[in-house]
Amino acid sequence: MTESSLVISESTPAEAFGKLSHPVRVEILQTLATLETPCSFGELRSASSIDDPGQFNYHIRTLDGTFVNNTDEGYALSVAGHRLVGAVRSGVATERFEANQFSLGGSCHSCDGTLVASFDDRTIEVVCDDCTAVHTEASLPPGSLVGSSPDSVATTIDRWCKRMMADAEHGICPNCSDDLNRRVVIPADKDAPDWLTGDELEATVLYNCEHCGERFQSVLQYALLTHPAVISTYYEVGIDLRDRLNWEIPGIDPTSADVVATDPLAVAVPFTINGIRYQFVVNRSLKLLETRSG
Repeated sequence: MTESSLVISESTPAEAFGKLSHPVRVEILQTLATLETPCSFGELRSASSIDDPGQFNYHIRTLDGTFVNNTDEGYALSVAGHRLVGAVRSGVATERFEANQFSLGGSCHSCDGTLVASFDDRTIEVVCDDCTAVHTEASLPPGSLVGSSPDSVATTIDRWCKRMMADAEHGICPNCSDDLNRRVVIPADKDAPDWLTGDELEATVLYNCEHCGERFQSVLQYALLTHPAVISTYYEVGIDLRDRLNWEIPGIDPTSADVVATDPLAVAVPFTINGIRYQFVVNRSLKLLETRSG
C-alpha cells in the first residue's frame, strides 16, 4: 500500500455538506444521536417530528452512506454523522458568548491581581484585571458552557486548554487532527508576532496547522506543562498538575523566559517548585536540552 492510497476522496466537501441543506436531515441526525442504535426505520421516524413516511424516507436516503449507515440491523450514525452532531451540539456555528467578563477568583502570577474570564464572541481569555497580562486564551465552543455555573466555568476553560495542549504536545491539530507544527520564536525572528518585542517577554511558542490554517500561541511555561520532566518535578513534591487550574499552579511566571543562546536557539524556562528554582532549557522545537536547579 502506498502512502497516496491510504485515503481516497469519495465526494467533494460541497457535495457532502450539500446533503445537509434541509432541516429535516439535521433533525434526523440529532434524533439518531439520542436513540439506542442500530434502530429500525419506524423507531427512528416515531422519535422524530416528521409524519410523512415518504418524505422521511427521501431524506434519510440522502444521508445514507455519508452521515448515516443503513445495515441489516437498522440505522445508525456514521463516524461523519457523529462528528457532525458533535459540531451542532457544540454551538460553534449557532451560538455565542453573551457575558462580558467575571472574576475567576484566582491571582495573577505577575502582580497578584484578580484574574477574570473575558469573553469576546467565541473566544475566552483568562486575563489579569490589574496588569492585563493574558494567562490563557481559548476558542471554546459556546455549547461547552451551556448550563454552567460561574463556579464551574473556570474548570471548563482549564479542561479545554489542557486538552488542546495535550494534542499539541503530540503534534495533533486540535481543529482538524492533522499535523500541528510548533516553533519557539524570539523578537528577531521574521515570523515573530508584532507584540513580541522582548520588553516583557523574550520568547513564545507558535503553533500552526498547514492543513486547516489553525494558529495559536502559548507562553513557554504553559506549553511545558505537558512535558514529563515538568510533570514529574511537580509530582515529586506532592503537586498533581491534573488537579490544578493552569493559572493557579504555583511557581509559574508566564512573562519569564531567558534566551541563553541564539544559534542554535536555547531558552531557559523557569519554574519555582517547592522553593527550588528550576530552569528547563528548550530548543527551537521545544525539545528539552537540560534541566538546571538551584
